Amino acid sequence: MLKIFHTADIHLDAPFSLSDPVEAEKRRTGLRSTFCSMIHTAKRFEADVFLIAGDLFEENFATKDTVNAVIREMESFFSCRFFIIPGNHDPYSENSVYALIKWPENVHIFTDKNPSYVDIPEKNARIYGHAYTGKDIEDGIFSGFKADDDTKINILLAHGFVNMPQSACNVLMRSDIENSGFDYIALGHIHTHQGFEKAGKTVYAYSGCAVGRSFDECGYKYAIAGTVTKDASVADVRLSTYKCSDRRFEIVKVDISGARSTDAAFDIISDKTAEFGEDTSLRLILTGAVSPEVQIFYEDIRTLIKAPAYIEFFDETLPLFDVEKLKDDMTIMGAFYRALEPKLLSEDENERKKAANALRYGLAALSGRDING
Repeated sequence: MLKIFHTADIHLDAPFSLSDPVEAEKRRTGLRSTFCSMIHTAKRFEADVFLIAGDLFEENFATKDTVNAVIREMESFFSCRFFIIPGNHDPYSENSVYALIKWPENVHIFTDKNPSYVDIPEKNARIYGHAYTGKDIEDGIFSGFKADDDTKINILLAHGFVNMPQSACNVLMRSDIENSGFDYIALGHIHTHQGFEKAGKTVYAYSGCAVGRSFDECGYKYAIAGTVTKDASVADVRLSTYKCSDRRFEIVKVDISGARSTDAAFDIISDKTAEFGEDTSLRLILTGAVSPEVQIFYEDIRTLIKAPAYIEFFDETLPLFDVEKLKDDMTIMGAFYRALEPKLLSEDENERKKAANALRYGLAALSGRDING
C-alpha cells in the first residue's frame, strides 16, 4: 500500500501586486503557513509520498526565507519522499530555485521536459514526472506513453490541461490517460478541484490550488490524500479531499430591489451575508432597482458586516425614481432630472447607467445627503 498526499499550484511568494502592501504580505504569509500545515497533515496521515504537481513557487519572486522554510519542513518529515515537478510558473532552468538550492535527500525534483521515473522498491511503487523548462510544454510528450511495469503502483505527476490541444499547456489527452497504465495521475495547473475522474483503469484528479489568491479563485481549496494498493496488477485507488485553505474568497450579489429605505436594504444585505466569517474575503455586489433615498457606502457595509476579514464593495443598483413627479418639479431637482432625461432614455445601456448614477448622487447632494464614501 502506498499512502499519498497530492497538492499543486501553491505559488509561494506570489507578489499579489493588485493588493495593498499590508494585505499582500498577509497573503504571502498565509501561503507559507498553509504549505507548512499541509506537511503537518501529511505527517499525521503518515504519507509515504508527498506529490507537488507544479507551481510550488512563483518564478523570480521566491525568497531565501521561504525556500529555507520549505526545506526545513521537508527535512522534518524525512520518512516521506517528496516529488516535485516544476510548472509553467516555476520552470526548471540552471538559474531556478530548483537548480541553485541544495535540496534534502528525501526530495526529488524532475528536471527534464520528457517524462522519467523514480522507483520506491519497498512500496513496489514507481513515480513518474516531467518538468517545464519554459512557459509552454512540448505538445504530445505523453502521446502513446505508458507505464513500464503494470505490477508496480504507477503514479504520474503532470502539470497542464487535459484534452485542450489548442493550449500551450496541454499535457494529456484523455486517450493518453486511458491507455497509459497509470494507477493515479496527480494533476496541477487548474486551481479548482473538479472531482475524481477515471479513463480506462486510471484515476486522475486536479488537487486545485492550496489557497485562493484572488476573487478569481473562490471557495475553500483542497489537497488530496489517500491510498493506492495493487494486487495482481489490479489497483485499488482510494482518495479523498482535505480542506487545506485557511481562508476563502467569495463573491456575493445581493438584489435589494424595492428597498424603500437604507435600513430595509441593510436587512436584506445582513441576511444574505450572515454565513461569512473572518476566514472570508468578500466581494459584495449590490444590484436591483431601489429608491434614490437609499444610500449605502463602504463605511456602512464595513459597520454592518463585521465578520469577513476583507470586503470589497460595488454598488450596481439603479435608482427607482418617481419620474412623473420629477418631470414637473420646478426646483433645481426637477431641472437636474430634465437635463439628464435624454441620457436616461438612451438606447446605450452604459450611458443609461451612468446617467442613473449621476441622478442618484446628484439628488442626494441636492438633498444635503453625504455622498462621500
